[in-house]
Parts: sequence; C-alpha cells; structure tokens
Amino acid sequence: MKKWLAVWTLAGLVVPLLSLLRYYAFSADLPHLAVYLWPSSFVLMGVDGPTPPLISTVVFAWSMSIAANMLLYAAVGTLFWGLLRLARRFGNKRRRVNTVD
Repeated sequence: MKKWLAVWTLAGLVVPLLSLLRYYAFSADLPHLAVYLWPSSFVLMGVDGPTPPLISTVVFAWSMSIAANMLLYAAVGTLFWGLLRLARRFGNKRRRVNTVD
C-alpha cells in the first residue's frame, strides 16, 4: 500500500509540474484539461488581480495548490486501493464457490 500511495502522491506532484512546463515552454494552456487533472489549480485565481501580488503570496499559493493536488491524488489512490482489494476479495470468494460445485 505504501508504494501505491507514493505513486499516486508523486502523480499529484508531476501533473502540475508538467502543466507548468507545458505552459511556460510552449505557451500552451488547456484550462478544460487542468480542471480534471489539477483540480486545486483554482487556488491560483487568488494571485491574479489588478495589482501584482507579493512574491511570497505567489509562492504560497502555488505551494498550497500543488500540495492540495498531491493530497487529492493520494486520497483517490487510497480509494482505488480499497476498491481493488474489495474486488480481489470478492473475486477470490467467487472462484472458491465455483470450484466447489
């Protein structure tokens, strides 16, 4: 489970970083895709205003957005882990019942 959770948490970190890389390297922004892959990116709307915010505010907002995404991915990974265990347990019981007949 620890490895599974680490992979999902790492995915929660990599997705925003790849999104930022794509935006800054290629000036390509896909906001409709970001909503699904990086749902915590809505936090960044707080730093987009009529006046430029302090750099500390920007760093804090980016950090919180990425951390929230990592936690969200970890939660989804934990949910999938539980569902997979449940499916395996159900599948094993079903096989045992079929082999007895």
